[in-house]
Amino acid sequence: MRLPWIVASIVVLPLASAGAQRAPTLETRGAMPDEWVDRATGHRVVRLTHREASSESFYFHNDPFVPRRSDGGGRMVFAGTTGHGRQLFTVDLATRAIAQLTDEPGGARGEIVAPRHREAVWQRGDSVFATHLDTRRTRLLAALPPTLHASVTTLNADETLLGGVIAGPEVREILAQYPAKRDFFDRIFAAHPRHTLFVVNLKTGALRRIHEERTWIGHVQFSPTDPDLLMFCHEGPWHLVDRIWTIDVRRGDVKQIHHRSMEREIAGHEFFSPDGRTIWYDLQIPRGVTFYLAGADVATGRTTRYALTRDEWSIHFNQSPVAPLLFAGDGGDSSQVARAKDGRWLYLFRPDGDRLVSEKLVDMRAHDYRLEPNVHFSPDGKWVVFRANFEGRSDSYAVEVARAQLPPDPTASVRAPLVAQPARRDALPTVFYIGDSTVRNGNGTGGNGQWGWGDLTASYFDTTRVHVVNRALGGRSSRTFISQGYWDAVLAQLRTGDVVVMQFGHNDASPVNDTTRARGTLHGIGDDSVEIENGVTHRHETVHSYGWYLRKLIADARAKGATPIVASSVPQDAWDDGRVRRGLGGFAGWAGDVARAEGVPFIDLNELIAREYDAMGEERVHALFPADHTHTNRDGAAISARIAIDALRRLPNSPVAPYLR
Repeated sequence: MRLPWIVASIVVLPLASAGAQRAPTLETRGAMPDEWVDRATGHRVVRLTHREASSESFYFHNDPFVPRRSDGGGRMVFAGTTGHGRQLFTVDLATRAIAQLTDEPGGARGEIVAPRHREAVWQRGDSVFATHLDTRRTRLLAALPPTLHASVTTLNADETLLGGVIAGPEVREILAQYPAKRDFFDRIFAAHPRHTLFVVNLKTGALRRIHEERTWIGHVQFSPTDPDLLMFCHEGPWHLVDRIWTIDVRRGDVKQIHHRSMEREIAGHEFFSPDGRTIWYDLQIPRGVTFYLAGADVATGRTTRYALTRDEWSIHFNQSPVAPLLFAGDGGDSSQVARAKDGRWLYLFRPDGDRLVSEKLVDMRAHDYRLEPNVHFSPDGKWVVFRANFEGRSDSYAVEVARAQLPPDPTASVRAPLVAQPARRDALPTVFYIGDSTVRNGNGTGGNGQWGWGDLTASYFDTTRVHVVNRALGGRSSRTFISQGYWDAVLAQLRTGDVVVMQFGHNDASPVNDTTRARGTLHGIGDDSVEIENGVTHRHETVHSYGWYLRKLIADARAKGATPIVASSVPQDAWDDGRVRRGLGGFAGWAGDVARAEGVPFIDLNELIAREYDAMGEERVHALFPADHTHTNRDGAAISARIAIDALRRLPNSPVAPYLR
């Protein structure tokens, strides 16, 4: 049974939008103000904790948020050091006021929040308590048998069961003798200690053992939506264990989630997606060589993999609870498994086909990674919460997903951030590109050997007189570029005198509805539509024709005083009798039909580039498409860019020509 109430509760960080304009732009290191814009990334960072002692947000898979009430903001629970040891605190996300929840001699153990009951759950010895976040009243939840030395670590979705693990006596002996992780880790694994999973019924207080093994068990976490599903791991050196497992606590059914396929393959730091349908984890095949964020469908076992570069690998990842699908990662330093040369960043990740495209959120080069940052998305998806020690002690911060300003990257004028900036830097007009991965591939730097033509056009422009901004995104159709909010981000920047060059079609030919992309449009340019329950977003959606979406893009751009230019999609490496196949299944022709009907400029890239390919011949053209029949290398993108610029220059009364060199 799945419970929908969790995703319906939203916590917002209601920081004034004007704060981004007041916040100074600074390098993130040393003593920092309460708000600043990271000089290296352009993202706004705010301080959530400001105590004299150290404060730390929760471990990455422990949700710290409690919904807002009608009379106040939401809360985040965090841990902090005091004269009595580790205690629990809350920060009000509207005012950033801090309140201490516990003051227990010897400290309060645990990182469990009960959002429905607005309580923080913690353990002292063998007793488990809950403290109300608003009244600060504390009640006893359970008294565990003292001889078991049981530890609770998780609460189920309907807040009726606690879950945890009982470790054998040999574990306590090893920990007492070898308290440092580098000393106890291999010793506990080699001892094959007995571990027992248990649940505690919060109505009766009864403890029930549900699974026992002669192996080290850890990372126990309930599903956020299924109150009977518990995930756990086989702890130890990752390359020696099949790590990720689930158990139905009612029936006792145990299921292995990931199976190693080769020597030294590792998988770990697993976590549930917010809807409970997927278990995501760090996957390396083999260890330290290739890097993925992988996800296993809980119901079917079907696996999704997104490739990462070595520098993008992160100790922990997390998923945004709202559409579009985004992930955050906390990076890592050169001493860790990826041996990253430039990995000390907080990252935002967007899926693009079978890989993730990254955007840097916070410069962590002054952070000591012995403290893991442990990223969390706020429940509205607009902030990423993390902990860091770049000021000399650990504190908790939040970075805004939307950029406050452009970073000082010399190539930033031809790259698109994932979310548009709210302000423009000067009065120069801008030429925007929107489209798919044939216009902008990945992050626009050719890291995978594939390039979009839009990223190679900036040199044709006099950039002292015009900006060139490539907002195309891999995997998007005209429909999903609009429905996922990327067109709204461009519109927020658009103004009179700007130009929007749009090229869609490759992904519009995909299925209208499925469980992986659901991005296709209806063929043609009519006003027909179809009603669907979207297999990706699980929401009702009205899907229109390809022409309908192009007309919307055109009308919206015109309403902002900008000039829309429609381009047909570049051709693929597909041949019939010695000639490149034209038309892209009708989409290239439909683009021209819409442009003519709406009276806007049209450049027929499909035909113009196809003619060039015909002249080059199949063998030479094949070399431009090293990976597939759609995406070119840099040489292929350069050919397309040259032809596109020439076509833009030749348009009657071209709005682009005055800015070309």
